[in-house]
Amino acid sequence: MGKKARKGNGGVDGDGYNKNVLRQASDGIGKFKKSYKHRKNSDSQTPVIRKQVEPETAKYFSEIASLFESQGVDVEERAVICGNALEEARGKEFELATDYIISHTLQTLLDGCDVDNLCSFLRGCSNVFPAISMDRSGSHVAETALKSLARHVQDTEAYNVIEETLRMMCETALKLLAGDDQELLQIIPVLLGCNKQNLVEGEFIDMTIAGEALESMKETAFSHLMEVILEVAPESLYNEMFTKLFKNSLFKLSSHYCGNFVIQALISHARTKDQMELIWEELGLNFGDLLGMGRSGVIASLIAACQRLQTHEYKCCQALAAAFGSKNETSKFIVPRILFLDSYFSCEDKSSWSWAGGVKMQVMGSLILQAIFKFRSEWIQPYLLSIASMAAEHVLETAKDAGGACVIDAFLASDASAKQKRRLVVKLRGHFGELAMHPSGSFTVERCFDAGSLSIREAIACELLAVRTELSKTKQGPHLLRKLDIDRYATKPDQWRSKQASKQSAYNEFYVAFGTSESPTKNKFLCDASMDISEPKELNTRKEIDSSLNSISMVDDTLAEKKKKRKKRKRDVGSEDGLGSKKVMENAVKNFLSSGSIDKKRRGASKHKLKF
Repeated sequence: MGKKARKGNGGVDGDGYNKNVLRQASDGIGKFKKSYKHRKNSDSQTPVIRKQVEPETAKYFSEIASLFESQGVDVEERAVICGNALEEARGKEFELATDYIISHTLQTLLDGCDVDNLCSFLRGCSNVFPAISMDRSGSHVAETALKSLARHVQDTEAYNVIEETLRMMCETALKLLAGDDQELLQIIPVLLGCNKQNLVEGEFIDMTIAGEALESMKETAFSHLMEVILEVAPESLYNEMFTKLFKNSLFKLSSHYCGNFVIQALISHARTKDQMELIWEELGLNFGDLLGMGRSGVIASLIAACQRLQTHEYKCCQALAAAFGSKNETSKFIVPRILFLDSYFSCEDKSSWSWAGGVKMQVMGSLILQAIFKFRSEWIQPYLLSIASMAAEHVLETAKDAGGACVIDAFLASDASAKQKRRLVVKLRGHFGELAMHPSGSFTVERCFDAGSLSIREAIACELLAVRTELSKTKQGPHLLRKLDIDRYATKPDQWRSKQASKQSAYNEFYVAFGTSESPTKNKFLCDASMDISEPKELNTRKEIDSSLNSISMVDDTLAEKKKKRKKRKRDVGSEDGLGSKKVMENAVKNFLSSGSIDKKRRGASKHKLKF
């Protein structure tokens, strides 16, 4: 670094290159945009915004530069100083690397640091490394960093950290190219091991690399890379990889602790029903085996893909139910076993498994059940019967668990019958106030309110009223109290009940007008008797009706208040008018009498005058 390069403020170029704080990370904006013109990903088209280097940071790196220039630092101290300085650069890599002055100091630091600090820097800026590389100053920093990394490639002890660093940088580059099919069609086959010279349109994958590629997917770094490749691959290339690399190997890879993540990505990005048919042929009969091996993520991905592509949905529900119980067992155990799927599959005698009280419910089990409850009710009857027949204490424990609460919410939002929903809701009676105090529980309370009869709704309102003061101090409390109209219930309970009845009447009128198959005379909310009818799916319509009724109610309250005030004013005015008239009359009489007295005096005075 020469003195010429360090003239002026460390945060601003000598030639004014960095004066534009919001400039794009390129030497030419036109060139930068041109290289991104094919991308469909909006994030990749967003220009990188460069923040100005803070004065304190600029001063710090200026002092580091002066220290190195003084030649007063030995080799051991130099490595420590470089490491500390790169720690200071964390989170500010892009701003420092593209600064005309500080970039020179950064090159010195990257050239003199150890491999751990070097890789830490590269991982920290992996998301913006392409932008750094295209910058006039940053390109030199990127070159120095990669050359320094190359010197450590032969270091066997540093192999893992270098591999992880390069993987992150490669993944980032692929994501930035998402949508640029022509570039990806050239890059991805090479990453998979194909010869660049042999790439032909329609035949990008060489069958000779299939075996080696599949084995590489069992390695941590390559499996991560493969997940990104499947995410960004153009459709034609995805189809070719599916046929040439994965076909007839799905279960084998799904069984591997690294390979199963690749299969999850493959399933999640499946394009067609034909592909799902092939996936089902290899995995559809292996739900129990995969769950037993702890590969629940593969099952969750498969359920979601069946739902997205609308294929094999009923078979999927059947296969999952079969994995959690034999045909001879009652279906009531299905939901509890899925909530604690690891506990269930680790039990040697599965028939003797019981509720794992006090244990956190499985996140993946919760996700699977949430997906299941989105299917049509006729396909998921065993699951509906299972959750509705859970013991009251188990329902409460489920509602208190973050993942379990999401399952209850999904069940109450499903098209299960009102009878099944109320069987579950009544088991939470007496605990709604307690649940409302928890963020996740408040959503459950709201769902229970929507699904309940009028008596259940009033019970919920009564319980929330009892904890209104404490609940209003929580983050979720004000919304819940307002949504359930607890203030009105506290002051005008009859009006609150009338409002709930009006809501149901509005729902019925809507369904009659738009031809629902459900009888409008069946009152799902007001009647306590159990009725086997489906909950409406038009949740947005419910919200609109509720919103309209709330607005109407507010208007009615306002009009009533105004009317009341007008009556009061009339009474006051009438009273004032009466008092005013009386006073006028009294004054008139008084004036008349006083004027009469004066006249008498005057007449008397006149008489006296005449007399004298």
